Amino acid sequence: MLLIIVLLTTPILWVKAQLYNFESFSVNEGLSQSQVNTIYEDSRGYLWFGTAGGGVCQFDGMNFTQYDERHGLCGPIVTAVVEDNSGNLWIGATWGGVSRFNGKKFQNYSRKQGLLSDATTALLKDRHGNIFVGSNTGITIIDNNYEFHHLSTLNGMNSGNVTCLFEAEDGAIWIGTVKGINKIGRASCRERG
Repeated sequence: MLLIIVLLTTPILWVKAQLYNFESFSVNEGLSQSQVNTIYEDSRGYLWFGTAGGGVCQFDGMNFTQYDERHGLCGPIVTAVVEDNSGNLWIGATWGGVSRFNGKKFQNYSRKQGLLSDATTALLKDRHGNIFVGSNTGITIIDNNYEFHHLSTLNGMNSGNVTCLFEAEDGAIWIGTVKGINKIGRASCRERG
């Protein structure tokens, strides 16, 4: 009798497995390159996919629009995307620095313009509209007047090699590095410019 109960209840456990309906997008559907490093949704509802060699792609829900160095993008390997308070997209790449895209043209910023490094690893827009550009040598903060401010090991960071950035609810900026975490308190992140 016990064997019959076990046999009858076992298939019921298998039925509870959840199936997911995946839809795949790749080069055949219009993506410029299959390896995607970052995904961002802008204020207009467009999705932006930063790729590992094909620049950045905008997706409107139906079609992909590709942007790369031929269009003025700073580099083909996109590591981060963020939107500023004016609706411009900031797009970081592993070399070439960061691009500001107003929907029509790219404005590039590199070491020549004041970034600490041309190797952008992370981007963040804080509540004051400052753009934090993480790199392999620290952080460049671009304020609302497009003035550059720097944070690095010279300011007390445990490492200049930034891997990620996050703004907490209290306004503190958390900085992930290859040697741990740094935190900038809210008072240090006041509005600049």
